Amino acid sequence: DLADGVGDAADKLKREGDAASDTQKDMKDMGAEGGRLNGVLDAVKGGLAALGVTVGMQQILQWFTDSFNRASEAQKRIDDMVGSLNAATGASGEVLQQYETSAKQIAAELGDSYAVVGALMGKISTLYDIDGAQLTEFTKEYQSFFDQLSKAGDSFSDFDSINTVMKKWNISLDDNLDYLGMWYEISQKTAVPMGTMISLLGQGDRAFQLLGLSAEEASNLIGQAYKSGEIADIQDLISSVEMLAAAKADELGSETAASTYMQRLIKETKAVGNEQGMIHLLTSELEINGRVASR
Repeated sequence: DLADGVGDAADKLKREGDAASDTQKDMKDMGAEGGRLNGVLDAVKGGLAALGVTVGMQQILQWFTDSFNRASEAQKRIDDMVGSLNAATGASGEVLQQYETSAKQIAAELGDSYAVVGALMGKISTLYDIDGAQLTEFTKEYQSFFDQLSKAGDSFSDFDSINTVMKKWNISLDDNLDYLGMWYEISQKTAVPMGTMISLLGQGDRAFQLLGLSAEEASNLIGQAYKSGEIADIQDLISSVEMLAAAKADELGSETAASTYMQRLIKETKAVGNEQGMIHLLTSELEINGRVASR
């Protein structure tokens, strides 16, 4: 019967729609299935007047139309993503297919959108100039990093900012992924938002380096300051250290000498792990030199 036929067709289309998800191949399969179902739709439309249409039947027809529209929109998004991946990596043909397959596998494994993973892959390829297995590895690790942050309630997912920090601190590709793990661990221990830590590392790279701090030491300093409610002191430190370096450079003859002077000041506080003491000691030095007003 016509009603049963439409019901069967609707069920079949729904199964095809569920199976299609985000992949390009499945979307094309869905489009092919849609062509076969057009005959059913035409038969339904032609027989409506004679049979007496119920509200349920009209709703089914609308569902068909909406489903095809959504499929078309999803296909366009995927085509756009594949085009972006091609533009970013310069890959085509079999190599581009391999990247598409890798992005799909990563998305399925992590439970992410194929389009999101593909966009990240393209960006990593462009900014880090990597390809092949290394590109797949970096894409998976970065996406997993962002996913872990999201599950912990941190919405940070700014790859560009991380890339900027990596370059400012001269962090090599070999160490790149280790820093992601280190930053995640600090964020979990101290509750410092990843965006805050990355931003301060980017703003304060020169100041921290004048103090003789490594990227890891600076990251821990930021985390501990956040945990103790003194993150504003880090902002003051970053904006003030270069002023102190300039003042001492005039007195001691060079910026290198000024940096050595400041590192000597904080050596004892670092030795006992008193990172907050380091901040206050340097603040006092700045005030003594008349470069920063007392708070």
